[in-house]
Amino acid sequence: DDVTKTDARALLNVNKMATISDIVAPSNEYIYASGANELTVVEGCVIAVGGAGIFKTANTILTAANLDAGSAFAVGKDYYVYICDSRIDSADEKYVISLNSTYPTGWNATNSRKIGRLSLWTLPQGGQQFTAA
Repeated sequence: DDVTKTDARALLNVNKMATISDIVAPSNEYIYASGANELTVVEGCVIAVGGAGIFKTANTILTAANLDAGSAFAVGKDYYVYICDSRIDSADEKYVISLNSTYPTGWNATNSRKIGRLSLWTLPQGGQQFTAA
């Protein structure tokens, strides 16, 4: 046991945890369409963001309010769901939905992690619904 924490090989830090797995989820479907124009992130996922933050998710509903640009979803478009880390210890993770496939507007590759991709479609009976893309 390296009580003094001087042996770098013995340190288990965020960077090492992030190399083990980016996302550990209790089920294969950890983001799902929970209503018209609404997504839910299930609780119990552990997600690493850019080697600096690890977050455990709670049941979280995402809507157009989570868009990085605009105020409404567009039918027929692919949307990407990101978890973002502001790097402020006291701040919770932030979920952002974006049309950008690389990272959302205002974030970058080191402080965001893509966790899903969905498309918005018009249903034959009317209304709209997200589907896995």
